Amino acid sequence: DFELEKSFSAFLEQQGYFEKKFKILLCDSNEVFHLALPSSSDEVIFLLSMKLVRSLDLSKLEISILLFEDYLRWKNDLFKKMVTNKDIDQLIGSNFNGKTLDKAALDALLKRYSEVAFEKGFTFQQQFDITKEMESSLKSDLKNFSAYLLMLEKLDNLVKSSTLYKKYNQIYPSPELQINWLRPKEKIL
Repeated sequence: DFELEKSFSAFLEQQGYFEKKFKILLCDSNEVFHLALPSSSDEVIFLLSMKLVRSLDLSKLEISILLFEDYLRWKNDLFKKMVTNKDIDQLIGSNFNGKTLDKAALDALLKRYSEVAFEKGFTFQQQFDITKEMESSLKSDLKNFSAYLLMLEKLDNLVKSSTLYKKYNQIYPSPELQINWLRPKEKIL
């Protein structure tokens, strides 16, 4: 037990998000790096690669910040908007008693889940918006903001140096760009 739930819950409360329901599923895989999956309207399921955590040697604070970035993607429905369509929206929350399930719609949903999680990921614009939202949330606390920058630097070094993480930039556009978006343009005297 890494007490990640306790640590992340405290971090969410520090950011002003109280009594949020979530589950953290740790995976021993390099296929899924980290991802927030929609569960219900008020709950999120996080997938987190223990191999990624170990490779980056992340602290509990850095893990919480990584999960918070995914939390903001979930809160903004980024994943959900990328995988659902009209047919799926009609299926969600409906009763199938006495009816047949539209297997083609479900297969299409699973295919889109795989595409987003393993191949396409998020766009540069989505990543920019989330990075700016992270900056807005974390900048008031120098410890958290510094930990965010350090975590991004660790990610950037890892994706540049390890072939195991070459697909990371395909899913989450460039940690190097995120660092550049967060650094001030001019020197402050």
